[in-house]
Amino acid sequence: MKLITLKNRRGAKYLKVQDTHEARRERFKISREIEGAAGAEYMEAQFDGRNIQWAKQLDATSCGYCALCNISNTLGLSEPRSVSAIYRKIREMSENPSQREANLNGVDLRLYLNEVFNMSVNCYGGVSDLSQVELLLVRKDFDVLVLTSGGHYTVIINDPQGADFYLLDSLYTEPRPLTGAVAMEMIKNSVGVNHNRANLIMKGRLRT
Repeated sequence: MKLITLKNRRGAKYLKVQDTHEARRERFKISREIEGAAGAEYMEAQFDGRNIQWAKQLDATSCGYCALCNISNTLGLSEPRSVSAIYRKIREMSENPSQREANLNGVDLRLYLNEVFNMSVNCYGGVSDLSQVELLLVRKDFDVLVLTSGGHYTVIINDPQGADFYLLDSLYTEPRPLTGAVAMEMIKNSVGVNHNRANLIMKGRLRT
């Protein structure tokens, strides 16, 4: 933080504390270390006839961590994990933890899916990949499809009852049913068809 001098409407000067990027980032890192205090609120949700813990994001930088938390709890991959616990685990696995940004990035995501969830991972990111991803959707040849659009992480998983799909979006309060048509539209957004930009699509498949 630093003090800056401003003027009011009458021209009188006054001091104001300005939050710097470094200060905000440092406070974010510290808050992540406090269990349950950062990034998400936790609630009970229903999925496939059972109760699960659901993480709903509270800030703009937690969607990726909430996505991993909700993948874990929805698919029953491990004990319920909190956003802060996932953040600490990623810091442990990171080569340069002190230089990490607050947001989850593609390297973090791939590492976590691979090493913690024991998934084989494939990445797609361009319009040329659209037909491959569409085929994945038709064949349901994935356990998770992690999408980004506009910097927001969402996840598509298969319906355990064999119907369409479910959307895991931490802006909501529970997993939501998703039709194939809507899922395909989300995929088009992520590979840039609708917005002329390449974002991330990551496929995770559990190793047997």
